[in-house]
Amino acid sequence: MTDPALQAIGRTKKYIFQHCDKYLNAARQVRSLNDEIFAIFNPIDNQEAARRVCVDNKAAHILRDEFIQQEFGYYTVYPEEDKLPRSMRTIVEAELGHSPSTTLKVATCGEPLYGPWAYLEDVQWSNELRSYPSREKDITSVLIGVGYPLAPSRVTKEQQVACTRQCLQWCWHNLTGVLKSMGINADIKWDYVSISGVSFGSYMAILAYSLSNSPDFNEGREGFRVRNVILNDLVVDEQRREPNDYVGLPISRKKATKDAQDVLERLERMPFEIPRSGSKPPTFMYGAPVFPISHQFPNLMVLTQAVQILKDASAHLDRSTRFWIRQATEDRFVNPKVMEAFAMEMREIYDMEVHFQFEKGRMHVESYNAPLSPEYIFFVEASFLG
Repeated sequence: MTDPALQAIGRTKKYIFQHCDKYLNAARQVRSLNDEIFAIFNPIDNQEAARRVCVDNKAAHILRDEFIQQEFGYYTVYPEEDKLPRSMRTIVEAELGHSPSTTLKVATCGEPLYGPWAYLEDVQWSNELRSYPSREKDITSVLIGVGYPLAPSRVTKEQQVACTRQCLQWCWHNLTGVLKSMGINADIKWDYVSISGVSFGSYMAILAYSLSNSPDFNEGREGFRVRNVILNDLVVDEQRREPNDYVGLPISRKKATKDAQDVLERLERMPFEIPRSGSKPPTFMYGAPVFPISHQFPNLMVLTQAVQILKDASAHLDRSTRFWIRQATEDRFVNPKVMEAFAMEMREIYDMEVHFQFEKGRMHVESYNAPLSPEYIFFVEASFLG
């Protein structure tokens, strides 16, 4: 081998070593900054208070006792390619001690046994579906709890759209096989789909509804139809919460602003961000009110407004889908009047059937333990008869 060839090999090895060293240092910085953000967002008193509030989720007991519980990955999210190239993932993983990716999951029993995100009415309706005389014999239902990327990683509209589309596609292509693996030979009625969301999950429900109506999703999926969408305390556009308390602990505007600035400053220094999944019980999120109280929410979440989602998809929307929007009157995250105006706009501009209901005297997502009501039964039954 000639000297020039040996020199070229030497230069290549040196380049690879320097390149690897760059990303190893980046991984150490990511790990350190994530630890600092975790400490800001997860003071011990907040963790303990959140656990006390969320401990008695009645829907969780039904899911545990009456449903077959399975969990499947539907989409793997990686840091941006220009921040962490594919060729460096294995090297970075060894330094981090875990994968730099996050596998988003669907749970065929709904939500985990923690947190207020599984609403009792949704679970009771699904569990008791066979007992209603207007329904067919031997009919059952499958609850799909969907995980999606969470803050404080920066969450973009492109990421949310990609994840929602992947989840819809996973359900269409895999759900029959999943049920067969459980010993259930089911003929899935794709024209009897119901979507329900809570808080930011309601925003995702609107996104799922709009994507399910898009031509690129419906190609080859004749018969797929969303009969109704139930939105609970929908986060519309921007969260704005006044200084008060979080799960019983007082939070001042001054402290929230400092914490938000500290988190944003660390995110700016982050060489790459590892996406965080919302499919597990609430961890790394006890500081959720920090950004609304500090009014820094737009700096963290760059999302398409809920109204704009419907406007962009208006040419293809199924106007026969019925909406039920329930809004807590004492909600400090979302202005109830803004929600009422949103419902009116859906009716008047998009000619949709919208049932709007105020939950009087209740706080944000405080209705998660409310039992199955006649109004809920009537709404869902009427949706399936149409």
